[in-house]
Amino acid sequence: MDNKYVLLTGAGFTHNFGAPLSKDMSAEIFNNESVQKEKRVRDLMINNNFDFETVYSTIMSRNYSVEEKNAIKNAVNEVYLNLDVIVKNYSFREDSLYPINIYNLQKLINQFSLSNKKGFIFTLNQDLFLERHYYNGTKPTMPGINIKQGWFSSIYDVVSGSGEYLTLPDGPKVRYIREQFYQQKNGFYYFKLHGSQNWISDSGDQRLIIGKSKEEDINGEPLLALYFDIFKNTLMCPNVRLLIIGYGFGDDHINSVIEKAIKENGLKLYIINPEPIDNFHNKHPKNQFMLNSFDDGFTGYFPYKLLKIFPKDQSLSQECKNVYKNFFNIIKK
Repeated sequence: MDNKYVLLTGAGFTHNFGAPLSKDMSAEIFNNESVQKEKRVRDLMINNNFDFETVYSTIMSRNYSVEEKNAIKNAVNEVYLNLDVIVKNYSFREDSLYPINIYNLQKLINQFSLSNKKGFIFTLNQDLFLERHYYNGTKPTMPGINIKQGWFSSIYDVVSGSGEYLTLPDGPKVRYIREQFYQQKNGFYYFKLHGSQNWISDSGDQRLIIGKSKEEDINGEPLLALYFDIFKNTLMCPNVRLLIIGYGFGDDHINSVIEKAIKENGLKLYIINPEPIDNFHNKHPKNQFMLNSFDDGFTGYFPYKLLKIFPKDQSLSQECKNVYKNFFNIIKK
């Protein structure tokens, strides 16, 4: 039987450590010299309210020139390289801008691993935060990915983009990986549902799932299709509690999986988000996911930033006690 406790993180998770949100990345992409040189790309950014994911999808899937495609690809790549510099340089100090107690956060993450069951972390992020900053606890496995030396340790300081790219396995290899995964009875697994900034496909393209055709792009990459299948199957197990940190419910393919699991198998949803609960619940009134079965599974809400849960003085905060008590049914003392 798998662990009934599952973690899902989104961009807001690493934003706690100084990483930019999508709107900030859009500004960087718009400012990029390669974008500014290509008038149609620049105009598309302006006309699409600076939504870089929409612009990326439009350019890459339509009849734009090689120069225009390279402009948006290069700009996106530079933004992710800058993101990794922020992630790489994060350190837990009381005088830092984001003095979150990383050690107690690591204890929370490790809570999702159990020696006699499968444990799961899913992320929508392509950054390398966990590879760089989760090093106290059970080291996770990333099926199909040969974990490099130093990953999930305190010594991983290789700069992203310096040639350390991992080529994803092709279809036949993924079929074997699938078979092996479903035969396992235990293990701690980390799944990057939208790829990673240091992954490339067997065709040599960087494997970042961004834009408005994410589910189609996922299905076009065998390993990511497997990851998404595992995500769906995991949430459909009985008695699952899903803790979400930093996801704004903006991806329909993710929402539909959560919605189905709530409707058909009673998934319980717990959310860490700094907004007041009424603001969060009413934020997207036209979002059918929010209006329909979301409320049936909505079980816990923690209106805290991670710094509030894991303060710099390394004390056990009341907010941390609340998360453990309500989500894990553990009384922390």
